[in-house]
Formats: sequence, structure tokens, C-alpha cells
Amino acid sequence: MSTWGWLVNFFWKLSPYCRNMIETPGGTGTSDSDGVPEVCGDCGAEERLFLHLVSRGGSLRRLCTECVLRLFRQCFCPICFEVHTPGRADVSAIRCVKCRSSSHNHCVTEGKTCPPPPPPPPEPYVCPLCVVSDVPIIKPEPAEGTDAGIDEASDSKKENRMFVNEDAAKKFIAAGKIASMSMDRAAAAAKIKAEKTAMVAAYKRNIATRALSFLDDIVKKENLRMNESSDGRDDTNQRNVNESSCMGLENEISESVGRSDDSHLLSESSVDLDEINETRDESGLPVEESGGTSDDAAVELDLNED
Repeated sequence: MSTWGWLVNFFWKLSPYCRNMIETPGGTGTSDSDGVPEVCGDCGAEERLFLHLVSRGGSLRRLCTECVLRLFRQCFCPICFEVHTPGRADVSAIRCVKCRSSSHNHCVTEGKTCPPPPPPPPEPYVCPLCVVSDVPIIKPEPAEGTDAGIDEASDSKKENRMFVNEDAAKKFIAAGKIASMSMDRAAAAAKIKAEKTAMVAAYKRNIATRALSFLDDIVKKENLRMNESSDGRDDTNQRNVNESSCMGLENEISESVGRSDDSHLLSESSVDLDEINETRDESGLPVEESGGTSDDAAVELDLNED
């Protein structure tokens, strides 16, 4: 048994989750006790060893190893199944004209050393996965007895157990790395989206704060204007009241002055009448006040009679 196969089978033996998926008779296609689906989200196959959590199309999906390798062909070499390093383009890689996957030059030409240079590949180049597209990528070997590192069990369970060889182990590891890279990209995209959302929220909050401050200033100015207008109306009303009261007081004063003048005249006339009455004698003629003689009075009387 190779080292890769021994390691994979060792971890499968320790993992209850993997043992349940392998030893499920006939592949039920249902979820396990933890609610994790056991059916591929792309092809719908039930009998799969692993379901990788990948991000595709903006959503998280659980895909089997073969679907991961078929959907992400641009991430690995389809010959040696070595995952390409992100951000490092191999200029000597050869691209498939169908799936646009990149194959190593030495894998295509089977050259192990650089000098002498290997002959150029035939044009156009088609990768092995596109040539034999109907053949499954992973072909586990059936386990027989304890050669596969699995404890002896009943015949019904032995029929459902598969042995993973070195080639299948490399493909499992490639699918796991691709799934990890996919989740890393999804996490980075989610982080960028969260930061952008936080920046937009902070900008909107700043706009809302400025709008509320502006509205507060407008309300304060409007209240001040209303208070000033109400004070002006109160002053006008007070001035009108004062003017009306002053006019009423002037009228009362003028009326009282008029009444006092009439009474004074009446009093003066009454005094004159009293004086006249006092100056008259018993015959009804006025009494001489100043130094006039009786002869003058007699002369005036005679003239009047004439």
C-alpha cells in the first residue's frame, strides 16, 4: 500500500463521519444525525466519499470530489492533479482549447528535465479530462478483506467499502485544496462586502446626522421668528390700548373742562344778577355807585322822557 493510500484510509478509520458515509448500504442519500447532507449538490449522486463545501455562484454548496474537479478545472493540472498557486501564472503551461485548463508542459510532453527542451505539444491541445469526459475522474478500488486497512466486517458492509489508491488520494487532496481556496476567496469577498457595507452605513449615518442638525437649526430659527412676531403683535396691541386709553382720558379731561367752564359762567352770571339786584332800590331803579349827583340823574330822566 502506498503512503497516500495508507494516510487516507487511516483518517477514514478515525473519522466517524467518513465511516458512516462509506458503510451506508446502498447510499441512502439522506442527511446524517448532524443534519449534514449526504447528496452532491450538483450531480445529485448519493454514493460519495466526501462532500466539499465550496462557494460557487455566490452561494455555498456541498459538492462531491468529482464535481469539484470538473467545475474547477482551471485550478489544477488535469494530468498530475497538482493545484496551481493563486496569483502565479505559469507561462510555460499549455491551455486546453475546450475547458481552458492549464497543463504543465512537462506533464504534456512527459519531459522530466528542462534541457534539452521538450518538443512542442500538438495543436490544438485537448486535456485528458475533455478527451475522456464520460469516464469518472475518481475510480476507487473495491476493498477486499483487511488489505485496505479496514477492520473485518460483514459481507454486506464489505460490498460497499472502497479502497482509495494513490491516484484517488491525489484527486481527493486536490479537491480539498480547491474547496479551501474557494472558501478563502468567499471569505475575502464577504470581508470586502462587510467593510463596504460598514463604510456605506457610516456615510449614511453622517448624512442623517447632518440632516438632523440642519433640521434642528431650521426649527430653532422658525421658533425664534414666531416668538419675535408674537412679541411684535403684543407690543402693537399694547400701544393701541395705551393710545385708546390716552384718547379716552383726553376726552374725559376735555369734557370735565367744558363742564367746569359752563359752571363758572353760570356762577359769574349769578353773581352779576345778585349784584344787580342788590344795587336796585325799592323803586326798581339802580342805585348810584360812583360819585354822581341827583341832579344829573334827574337830567337823564328828563331826556329819556322827552
